[in-house]
Formats: sequence, structure tokens, C-alpha cells
Amino acid sequence: MEHMDAAVPIFQRRVGPLGLDVPPAGEAEFDHLVEEYRAQLGAGQGPVHINCMIGMAECRAAILAARELGYGPLWVSWSCNEEGESATRVHMLAALFVAEGMGAAAFGLNCPKELALEQLEELSRYASVPLFYVVDGDVVTYPYVVQEKDPDVIPCATGTSPCFVTRTVDVGEELECTPKLLEDIINGTTQVSEGIAQGMGIDIKALLSGMLGGKVAAEHQEAPAPAAPPVEAAPAEPSTDVQTPEKTE
Repeated sequence: MEHMDAAVPIFQRRVGPLGLDVPPAGEAEFDHLVEEYRAQLGAGQGPVHINCMIGMAECRAAILAARELGYGPLWVSWSCNEEGESATRVHMLAALFVAEGMGAAAFGLNCPKELALEQLEELSRYASVPLFYVVDGDVVTYPYVVQEKDPDVIPCATGTSPCFVTRTVDVGEELECTPKLLEDIINGTTQVSEGIAQGMGIDIKALLSGMLGGKVAAEHQEAPAPAAPPVEAAPAEPSTDVQTPEKTE
């Protein structure tokens, strides 16, 4: 198993929460959050600490702004309580999954050391990036051993809570992908897809509709009528009307 640890970089920028949120929790537009973080970061490059996050929309906006401007690596940390949740009720496991999915280089917690160590021990069971905690402004890494992951289980977040999507249906050559099956699959992903859309900006329902819808269309498209065979012209018969030249006197 891989031993996960990392040296703390010299951060070129640090950004924190804006105190804004998107509907229904707030009134801000997501694009506005991205622009606010772009303005805070400004032009530059190098490591960035996205520090003390409390809301999923702000965290996503900060990561997106930093990546658009060319900063990196990005270290993301969240504030949490004894229940492992932020002030906006985002579970730290959900925050970890979203940060990893958006390309964060490391994930950490802003809370008392004892609480941080307890929460990081739980997060280390699922993490694939270096972990750390922040105490009195100091960033301290949390070494751990990466656990083996099931390749058929996809970690994600339904808004504020973590969830796992398991591949249970294989739409392959041996299974007819009918419109009814497609409808069941799409409707069955409503809760998960909404969470992924909020947490990572990915519309899973649209993605499935595109992939599976094309398969259904292809399977139910009427085959073109076979082309008519070419008609061969019959060979011309020799003419029996033979004219003889007239004799001249």
C-alpha cells in the first residue's frame, strides 16, 4: 500500500470564505463567486491555500478560479465541528470527494488538533491525496497509508452528504437497452445527479441521456431498404433487315 505524505509548499496566495452562497441557501450566482475569487487571487502562479471553507459553492468557485488563473498545486481546507460538518452542514467526507474530484492536491481541516486528528483518521480510509490540518495558522501534514479502493465504487456527494455510486447495471451487447430501461436508469439517478451537479458541476442525467440515448436510437433505427440489384440490359439482336445496294445500269 502507498504511504501518503507531502511537504507543505510556500503558498503564493491564500483565500478564505466570502460569506456568500447560491440558491436556495443564498442569493449569489455561482459565476459571481468565481469572479470574486479571481479578483482576490489576481494574476500569478504557484501554490494556493484555499483556507477554512464552510460552503460547497464557495469551495468549488475558489478551486475553479484558481485553476482558470493557472495556480497550483491547490491545498484546500475546511472548518468543521465535532460531528465532522461545516457551519453549512457539509460533511467533511463530501468536501473531500468534491475537492479531490476538482483537482485539489491536498485536503485538510481547520479545527483543534485533537478533533482534526480524529476526523482525518476517518477521512484517510477514503482519501487519495495528502491530508493536513491547520492549527494557529500552521499547516501540518497527516501521513497515512492509502487504502485499496473498489474500482466499481465511485465516491461523490449529494449536495452536502457523501455517497457512493456502485455500478450495478452493465448496458452491453447482451442487454437490450430499451426506452423503458433508459427511463428507469435516468429517473433512478435523480438524487445522485443533482448532488454531483451541485458538488462538481457535472450533469450525470444529461451525460447518461446522451450516451444511452444514442444507443437506443441506434438499436431502434429502421435499417435502410436494400438497394435494388442492377438491371442488366439484354444484348442487342442482329438485324434481319438487310438492304442490298441497287444496281446501276
